Amino acid sequence: MDLTAGQTYKLQLSGGGPSASLSWATPTDLAPGIAQAVAAAKSAATAVVVVSDDTESEAADRVGLSLPSAQNELISAVAAANPHTVVVVDAGAPVAMPWLSQVSSVLDAWYPGESNGTALAAVLFGKTGPGGHLPVTFPADLSQVARVTPSQFPGTSGQWQYSEGVDVGYRSYDANSETPLFPFGYGLSYTTFAFGS
Repeated sequence: MDLTAGQTYKLQLSGGGPSASLSWATPTDLAPGIAQAVAAAKSAATAVVVVSDDTESEAADRVGLSLPSAQNELISAVAAANPHTVVVVDAGAPVAMPWLSQVSSVLDAWYPGESNGTALAAVLFGKTGPGGHLPVTFPADLSQVARVTPSQFPGTSGQWQYSEGVDVGYRSYDANSETPLFPFGYGLSYTTFAFGS
């Protein structure tokens, strides 16, 4: 969100619960970290940028698919400094990837748990292949995300309408003849496979 210096803004928080939080930083606060990352990327053979979406929980859904804070800006800046940039995404759902064409690869680690570092190193250094497949579909554009009415989400009077029928998830892409960024079940490996006789 862009704010104008000297202007007063009213901020209202509602809902929430035990997992709700409000975090913010000015561009000036974020810039030094990005500058340091760019400097490191320029001198590296390969740059690895690990980003996460910590805005979701079991108690609340995310409000959108964008990575929080200045993470998209960080990725774009590092990728501009090093064409061999690998992005590792720790998130429990699809994220928008406006920088995808700027990076050499993306590894979606989901929420890997307390052995994250060990598992990630094994994949990045080729000891273990990234053999997973996506359990959801990633939209190519935010316009592909299902459009909902207030009666569908967040619901009215405690009632939710599932009026889309069976055309949810990957089925909505098929029903609307849309090509997603990454379809349900997508996943690559370090090898190639072929059928033979």
